[in-house]
Amino acid sequence: MAVLTRLSVAAVVDGKYEYKTDENGNRKKVYVPRSSEEMKQFQDIVIKAMGYNENRSDQVSMECFPFASIGEIEPEQALTGFKMVQKEYGRTIANLLLVLLLFLFVIRPIIKTVKDIKTTVEQEALPGPEDMALIEEEEKEPEFIEMDGKQQKEYLELMTGEQKEVFLKKMSASERASYLTNMHINEKARYYAQKDLYKTVNIIKGWISEAEEEE
Repeated sequence: MAVLTRLSVAAVVDGKYEYKTDENGNRKKVYVPRSSEEMKQFQDIVIKAMGYNENRSDQVSMECFPFASIGEIEPEQALTGFKMVQKEYGRTIANLLLVLLLFLFVIRPIIKTVKDIKTTVEQEALPGPEDMALIEEEEKEPEFIEMDGKQQKEYLELMTGEQKEVFLKKMSASERASYLTNMHINEKARYYAQKDLYKTVNIIKGWISEAEEEE
């Protein structure tokens, strides 16, 4: 196996760059070399990293020079207009645009879809034409001719005397027939007595005659 007899390491570090103002008030970027204390600190780091061995006569060389080219070390220029806005608020504007795009293309379609689903569910929950017809039939009050005798009596009792008299006079033929059919015999006699006294008398005479013949 190979044996390491001596290790030589050369390391370079970049200096610092500072802005200084010249006599004309212009700010320029100037290269500033590292101090001796800083170079000693970097050298100690390299020595520890390489496993320096003095008995092996290892060598360490530390140098400091600018990594940037001369063309890159340009004076700082004051930004104006759009460039200044881009530098100061570029990230904020980008975040706002991202939020806007997220709302337009993600959140807004989701909200619209949820509303459409809700509307569809509500429409499906509403009764259809057939159901509405059944509901209307259930809610609709029965006609007078559709009522039985008890219902007709209760219906008329809700009216005042004048209203009942007007209603009886304006009855249609079918309503009058239904009313007379469901009417109790005593009420029927009273009705005919009020309606047609002569006819009532004849009916009573007929009843008397039938009763005498049976005897």
